[in-house]
Amino acid sequence: MELNNDFDIKNEEFHIGKIVEDALNQSGITKTKFAKAIGVHLQNLNREFANADWSVIKLRRAGEV
Repeated sequence: MELNNDFDIKNEEFHIGKIVEDALNQSGITKTKFAKAIGVHLQNLNREFANADWSVIKLRRAGEV
């Protein structure tokens, strides 16, 4: 699967939350399943997507999902 990543690493526009949200939207996995898998309450998932800086642990879990 090829992800649509609208960011430019050279200009340091690297918003982790947006990248993860875009990947989730393209994956077909439900937000409920994804939130549970990364240890976030569903009610807080959109707040996590708005966060440009994710912890390494949460990012690793997201990658596994």
